[in-house]
Amino acid sequence: GGTDFRPVFSYVDWLKEKKESQNLKGLIYFTDGFGAFPAQKPDYETAFVFVDDGSTDDSAEMLDAWEQKDHRLHVIHTANHGVSAARNCGIDYALIQLKSRYIHFVDVDDELDNDCYAEVVQLIENQENEPDIVVFGFKTLYHDKAGGVLRSVLRAPKACEFLTRTDMIDRYFEVYGRRSGIRNTVWCKLFRAALLLDLRFNETMKQAEDLFFSIDAYCAANSLLLIPKSYYSYHRYVQAKAYYDSDIQMAFDRNRYI
Repeated sequence: GGTDFRPVFSYVDWLKEKKESQNLKGLIYFTDGFGAFPAQKPDYETAFVFVDDGSTDDSAEMLDAWEQKDHRLHVIHTANHGVSAARNCGIDYALIQLKSRYIHFVDVDDELDNDCYAEVVQLIENQENEPDIVVFGFKTLYHDKAGGVLRSVLRAPKACEFLTRTDMIDRYFEVYGRRSGIRNTVWCKLFRAALLLDLRFNETMKQAEDLFFSIDAYCAANSLLLIPKSYYSYHRYVQAKAYYDSDIQMAFDRNRYI
């Protein structure tokens, strides 16, 4: 919540003025409804997708009322079956209903930089071929019980690089191994929608589901774009449950990943 979406719309307008985007049919946003939006409706189609994952307040009724007033809003109601089921629902909707180009998963309590999508899309457009996965940097902010930041840790690729399938195999441990710090999460990655046709999160897992989805996607991908800039802020609090290496090892053993 609280994201300023206006820079992305301004960027799209700039592309249209330069005639670099002449056949734009629409812009799709997955949002919780909070944030700063353009004051006027753009002259291209825009979709906002809301997923109500078993809310217990009045969110569902509010979303339904908004959907009736604006055709750009899409509301999905599901029972609360956990984060993996919610993400899988979003993947299905993005693929089948919206014909999305790329899919990005964002945790509701984290922050995404305003210029993330505009800059990442520009870097994708600069490549000769579309990458199957885009990886950018992120900051982990550790908070005390009062919300103050105890420390901040930055993890990001070392350089902007386009990796082919051969590069990905040869350099797996460098760019995607445990020490890189980027393989365990999905919110520092954009996935080409076509890559996820046969990939879903394991809904039986209660921890490390991001890790195994990321590994499955890496194994299925033919190309990867590394971006050495942090666009995402991940918040961790002292009262939150911590997962240590032993937990990850247990998840590996249970799921028989080698």
